[in-house]
Amino acid sequence: TPKLDELRHPGDSRKVIEEIEKHLGGETSHVEAEYRVLSKSGKWLWMLDKGKVVARDGKGQPIRAAGTQTDITARKQSEQELRLAAEVIQSMNEVVIITDEQLNIQLVNHAFHRLMGKQEQEVIGRPLHQFFSSRHDREFYEDILNSLKDQQYWSGELWQTNAKHQEILTSMEIKQVEQNHDDVPYFVAIFSDITEKKRSEDKLIYLANFDTLTGLPNRALFHERIKNVFIELPIMPGRKKLMERSANNFLFLFSHQSVECV
Repeated sequence: TPKLDELRHPGDSRKVIEEIEKHLGGETSHVEAEYRVLSKSGKWLWMLDKGKVVARDGKGQPIRAAGTQTDITARKQSEQELRLAAEVIQSMNEVVIITDEQLNIQLVNHAFHRLMGKQEQEVIGRPLHQFFSSRHDREFYEDILNSLKDQQYWSGELWQTNAKHQEILTSMEIKQVEQNHDDVPYFVAIFSDITEKKRSEDKLIYLANFDTLTGLPNRALFHERIKNVFIELPIMPGRKKLMERSANNFLFLFSHQSVECV
């Protein structure tokens, strides 16, 4: 049967031996060491050893020791998964904020500093809504809280103010992280800056509906509004067709007169 020293991972052996020697020499009150051992299946398992010398001879040499050995492979795997998750969060381009049940900030990623201009230590324990723009009133914030309470989820667009007092439009999603029944809930908020995207969209809408020279509504917008009137007003079918034809004739004359004026 192989000895434990032979099964121990080469990268862990030196550290374990040093901890044991320190304790045997009286430098520490006990031994506590984590290391990997090779299992029968050929996989590496993580073990945790805890022990201490319980009896020494007249010369102070150890003669008896007691301790425990625990398989901590599952715990190590969970820790590894958490580290990987943290690395993913920190590498994301979107801002990620983790809050407690009251939406007080517990953790932010690197993207938060780039967009909002604040370091993590400046915002830990502060409420999430501290960055919300004054464009949003208390009722808006309460709607978010009610949605999170009832549905454990909220998403939408909101204005926020960064460290330079610049207003930015963000697309935000907040959801509760699923945990065990007895665990304290927490929330994850993810958002990104859509200010320039929104400006581009508004500009396209303006160009599609207004004359760039005069700033007046163009034919497309006028026709759209006329159609909305037809939809909303209860007009008899025959009269409705007559009004549509009259509106089209008006638009035809209007467009030709505009060309002549130019």
